[in-house]
Amino acid sequence: MFSFLRNRLTKLFHGISDKEFLSTIDAKFLLDQMRSLLIEADVHVSVINHLLKRVEDQSFESLALGKFTPSYLFQLVYKEISYLLGRDEQSLSEYNSNEKIKSKKLFQVKAGTVSSWMFCGLPGQGKTTQVAKIAAFLKEQDSSLAIGLVSTDVSRPAAGEQLCAFSAPLQLPVFLAKPGERIDVFIDRVLQESKEQGIQLLLVDTAGCLETDLNGLSRLQEIAIHLSSEKIFFVVHGGKGQSVLEACICFKKMVGLTGIIVTMLDGDVTGGCLLSIVHRLGLVIEFEGFGEHLDQIRPFNPLSMTDRILGLGDSFNLKRQLESSLDPKQMEILTNKTFRMEFTFQDYLDQVRMLKNCGPLSSLLAMVPGFSDLRLNENDFTISESIICSMTKKERECLVPFSEKSLLRIANGSGRSVEEVMRIIHNFDALRSTFREMGSSFDLNKLKKIMGELKWR
Repeated sequence: MFSFLRNRLTKLFHGISDKEFLSTIDAKFLLDQMRSLLIEADVHVSVINHLLKRVEDQSFESLALGKFTPSYLFQLVYKEISYLLGRDEQSLSEYNSNEKIKSKKLFQVKAGTVSSWMFCGLPGQGKTTQVAKIAAFLKEQDSSLAIGLVSTDVSRPAAGEQLCAFSAPLQLPVFLAKPGERIDVFIDRVLQESKEQGIQLLLVDTAGCLETDLNGLSRLQEIAIHLSSEKIFFVVHGGKGQSVLEACICFKKMVGLTGIIVTMLDGDVTGGCLLSIVHRLGLVIEFEGFGEHLDQIRPFNPLSMTDRILGLGDSFNLKRQLESSLDPKQMEILTNKTFRMEFTFQDYLDQVRMLKNCGPLSSLLAMVPGFSDLRLNENDFTISESIICSMTKKERECLVPFSEKSLLRIANGSGRSVEEVMRIIHNFDALRSTFREMGSSFDLNKLKKIMGELKWR
């Protein structure tokens, strides 16, 4: 994700890291370089001008005093990008909190009424998938919430069936239009049946349409008027550039958007749309989707996204993911055991198995600050696990040395070669030595260096 921006910005700041102070010429060169790479990332020119003007204005005094440092420039860029993405006091407080991250309850039940959230956007942006994901997210927040799903898309073949398939694990009622049924009649029927069934919130999927499709936009407008939706989301692919902005402005004018959902962030996206859309439209990004599974959606945090764009990992969502998958006792074990003086093969095995409950291990490591560029294969962890499982209890506890005979036994038991077994043992010894050297003072650079040098297969 954001490999272009992340790599180019990291390279840019790395090139000035050895300078104590930056001159006016240095600052101008760096800002010109930033302008070029933001243009390449397809960020809207007005957004680029706003960002660089803000950085330039705040650096004026430091430059005049000759005290403009590379770290201060990085802080300014970080702050201004986070503001472009919608940073406010609430998101900053949530980001900096040392307590367990709790998602704010996003829907409050209103007695005697059927509320609705509407999802619209261009074709192929993942609207139907997001409807099912949001339903799963809301049910996880409040299992007693009665949700109904509505498909108003009659233009795309099997759109309703697709919504039914995506939401099948949730076992929620799905309302589909009858052949030839007028949209106003359909909406009235859905609202009436929802009241009878005690449904509290409707999530409404709509047909994708272009900003030039006046009939499609008029249909969306009619749906929005009949539903009186509390929230109307514009769903947009994270890989889009500034070209999507005009469409979003048109949708906002015609339908009355209240927020944005950015999808498909698990791919390699440039970030042009993401950096432009909040500033240009004055809307907040409420959710980010990053896969096809129902649980692969989360509330958007501007500072977390800024971390990812600037190559600082994603410690905020890493913490959120660990807390949601592990109980407090497991979290304590994970924290305390890893960097203790006598880290064993058994400790490694236990923690890998524990972390597998939180998602793919390679994805978790990519969230660690500084580790996003490491290319770690998920299969590597499976191989190391099979080798450790073939050791005796004393070998896993590092109580006995490995002999040629024991290496052969472990290789035969795991279905790997003796060379692979020796490589895993060597890698583990190197990591263990690093943990010993670090002691209580965690040195990320040292750990990243050794992880990058080790060959895990």
